[in-house]
Amino acid sequence: MTLGDPGEPGGETSGHHTLGPEGEAVLALLNADGPYADYPGPVLLLDRDKSVVGANPGAIGIVHALLSGTAHSVTAIVGALFETNPPRAQQIKLLDDQTGTTTDLVALPCDGGQLVLLIGRDISLDQNLRHALVDSRQRYKDLIEISSDFAWETGPAGTFVFVSSGGALGYEPSDLVGHGANGFAIVPEGTNTVLPFTTREPMQGVEFQFRRADGGRAILIAAATPLFDADGQWQGVRGVCRDVTEERRRDAALARARNRERLLAYIVNAIRDEIEPQAMLNSATRAIARAFSIDSCEILRRDSDGALRVGSRHGPAFALPDIDWDAMAVETAADLVGADGRVLVIQSTYHREPNGAVVLWREGTASSWTSEEGDLLVDVATQIGVALEQIAAHERLEHLSTTDPLTGLFNRRTFVDRLGAIVGDESRRKDPRRQGGEQSGALAYVDLDNFKQVKDQLGHQAGDEVLIEVAALLRESASGGDLVARLGGDEFALWLDGGDGDTAEARAKALMAGLSRLDGYQTNPEKRLGLSVGVAVHDRAGGETLEGLIARADQAMYRVKHGGKGTFAIADPAVANSGVQD
Repeated sequence: MTLGDPGEPGGETSGHHTLGPEGEAVLALLNADGPYADYPGPVLLLDRDKSVVGANPGAIGIVHALLSGTAHSVTAIVGALFETNPPRAQQIKLLDDQTGTTTDLVALPCDGGQLVLLIGRDISLDQNLRHALVDSRQRYKDLIEISSDFAWETGPAGTFVFVSSGGALGYEPSDLVGHGANGFAIVPEGTNTVLPFTTREPMQGVEFQFRRADGGRAILIAAATPLFDADGQWQGVRGVCRDVTEERRRDAALARARNRERLLAYIVNAIRDEIEPQAMLNSATRAIARAFSIDSCEILRRDSDGALRVGSRHGPAFALPDIDWDAMAVETAADLVGADGRVLVIQSTYHREPNGAVVLWREGTASSWTSEEGDLLVDVATQIGVALEQIAAHERLEHLSTTDPLTGLFNRRTFVDRLGAIVGDESRRKDPRRQGGEQSGALAYVDLDNFKQVKDQLGHQAGDEVLIEVAALLRESASGGDLVARLGGDEFALWLDGGDGDTAEARAKALMAGLSRLDGYQTNPEKRLGLSVGVAVHDRAGGETLEGLIARADQAMYRVKHGGKGTFAIADPAVANSGVQD
């Protein structure tokens, strides 16, 4: 038969089957002027041998496939239909690889089960749209999962009605759905936080805290949009959340590190801006107290004997709790409770050897020190340890440059410089504590008698011992403000700060009385080891210069030398206009 020419109704087709009334009626529908002629999909009538009894123009592709024997899926479904008893309708999708179209075929038994009517429709567009929709939904789901940790939806009651399949923050979806969303949020007391779960306005980038399943706190960022019905009634909220807890922790840690660096730089710069050791320590305690916002700060220095003393303090004095410094770990801050406040203390070190300590004091004992304060103090102590070592080195150099290495007394240059500052200090001219208002002082020149024969007979070591004993005698006779120096050889000097003639005479007699400590070094009864002392009282009212004062003391000492040695003499008062400033 030819396509479109199904044969005469009531006649035989392909010589296999004589059509019955139902078959003839169906075949009539496939005529050129029949209703199936213009049907957009394929319509075929097949017999048990899978031979085409009739077809409409839309079935040309399937007919060709049947004639060529490539329509295996069609013949299979037709065969399956005839094998059922009674025959039942079957359905199949037929894919044309050449055109890329998909046809949905329904096989219906007719003519008493002797024929099969195939009716199809092109579902390519439907399938493409469905696949596109599925792909779009999957793409959207993937993007949501990538851009957020979980998606959610709340209903009119403010309860979760949907949570993405992965759950959230340790919760399974079933742990959240049906529960009030705001009940999981943590709102600090005294704050007015608008939560996204019940918002009536779109929200973007809202940050809030959410209780985890394990009881911990998570920091979430939410984007949400409210849902309204056709009447404008609020129905809930749909949104997504992202867990930024670790990001915020890293941000906070970075902020603390930067703040620690800033405060440490402030403290270090305050120290480096000073040259004088004590000013350096004072600047350090002041900067530390300000950086920590505390009530008081002390820097302790370790002496050569290992004892700690206060090098500098900024703020009020406070009671330091008992501390076992030897047992205390270095490079670790200790939080201690004192009698009147809380103390944070750490030992400072240089090359891992303790050389001092930094002590912070805060009034009251309730609030402990934070870990951030402890970390900052560790960094500060490192810098203070270096600063204390620099100060100690500076003081060692200064001591070497200003003192006599044998006796430890001031050397000539230092003594003259300091005495010149005292004599030339106009602010000392008037002192209301002194009678007459004039602050005086006296200079004693001391020279050893018969010292050469000690060295000649007992040796240089004995000579050094004598010089050390004389230095000790002069140091013991000095009081606060006095200056003691070894000018060189066997010559010494003593400035009696604020002393007048009576004071100078009493001090000279005390020196003479202390000469018994030199008895062990006597070598000749006729040439006894002793002291010749010349004293000049400074004429401050007359404006006597340092040079004039030294000259008078020196002259008085030589007068003793030439008069028999072993005693003292008080110089005559300064002569007007003789070595005196205008």
